[in-house]
Amino acid sequence: MPYIGQPPSTVISGSDIIDGTVDTADLAANAVTTVKIADLNVTEGKIAGGAVTLTKAANAVKAYDFSFAMGYDADGAEIDLVVQEYGWLLLPRDITFEDVLGYAETAPTGANLIFDIRINGTTIFSTLPEIDAGSNADDNNHVFSTTTASAGDRISFHVTQIGSTVAGSGLMVAVKARQT
Repeated sequence: MPYIGQPPSTVISGSDIIDGTVDTADLAANAVTTVKIADLNVTEGKIAGGAVTLTKAANAVKAYDFSFAMGYDADGAEIDLVVQEYGWLLLPRDITFEDVLGYAETAPTGANLIFDIRINGTTIFSTLPEIDAGSNADDNNHVFSTTTASAGDRISFHVTQIGSTVAGSGLMVAVKARQT
């Protein structure tokens, strides 16, 4: 039922919202809170049209991003990169790789800086990520050859080429992934 002024203290039904008698100006601040969502008072069945669903919300929180730093000493100071494996991690769950980002605090010169990520010793790229000579950020021209890894896989981080005049240093690699 339409009204003028402040909303009444009675419950507003879904039909009031659908027929347009309640608009955003009529809703009190904090009418829908995270507490109501967390305790499932807002459910798929209560959301008209399915624009937002519990499944969509659950999938949105399955990000599984991680990063790795290379070319730093024990005190966190930059040091020149060398061609080698820099470390690894053990995956606790299945993931799908979405992207990788690289940034070198000191840009390589004379040649590109090239890095690799491997699953159990095998690269995940058909075209390795590179930071072009004279640049700090990767060129975003990498191509994945595989996009999935399983719980228990060993993910290792490698530098396969450094600058020929000045080696890059302070390399940070961020992996954008999603739990599957």
